[in-house]
Amino acid sequence: VKPNSAYVADAGEWYDSVKAPEIARMASDSLFSFDRRTGRQLWKHTGGLVMNSSITIADGVVYFVESRNDEPAKLATSRVAPGSLNKQHLVALEQLTGRQLWEKPVDFSKCEVMLYLLHSEGTLVVTGTDSKKTYHTYAYDVSSPSLRFKDKPQTNPDVPKLWEEHHTAAKDHHGGLLQHPLVVKEVFYSDNRAFALRTGKVVRTDLPQRRGCGTMAASNHSMFYRAHF
Repeated sequence: VKPNSAYVADAGEWYDSVKAPEIARMASDSLFSFDRRTGRQLWKHTGGLVMNSSITIADGVVYFVESRNDEPAKLATSRVAPGSLNKQHLVALEQLTGRQLWEKPVDFSKCEVMLYLLHSEGTLVVTGTDSKKTYHTYAYDVSSPSLRFKDKPQTNPDVPKLWEEHHTAAKDHHGGLLQHPLVVKEVFYSDNRAFALRTGKVVRTDLPQRRGCGTMAASNHSMFYRAHF
């Protein structure tokens, strides 16, 4: 990440607008791994601009979305307008070695305000919101051994889409469009809704609204967030 690019909320920045300067996405020139005991670099990936909010690690695999558009790399900042992060690819690397397992062209341009990835039970979920205050969610089956045990990196392999869902945000202020989703076992939580992870079936639409800028967290049996009654 280039110097002075980080978002610092306590500096008075406010993120409810959908104007380009306020939803510019943090994107890194490379992704790398170090041995925490020795400080030695283990590997480095330089395939494109990595969207930092999408980096997800599960079952020994690192997943993320990267842009193959070369123009943003010339900027003096790592804050990049979402519209410039096109030519998108979903990428999977082996966590220990950094070896690329596969990459797949994708188009998550509807997720322009924010883009997140999340993994559980062999399911990779992509979600985000647009400037019209709509949540867009896509779920993929990444459980197949064929996605991990090939001698060479795969280009555009079969990564089945399990479901997708689109709905108007229940809260469009105090970070309502930036809410990070959660997963607990086989239930996916986003906005005020809960979905069956593998099918996308809506199982709840009554999750209490978070107060102010509060966001959600979860354990196996509990949800935690700032609220009021």
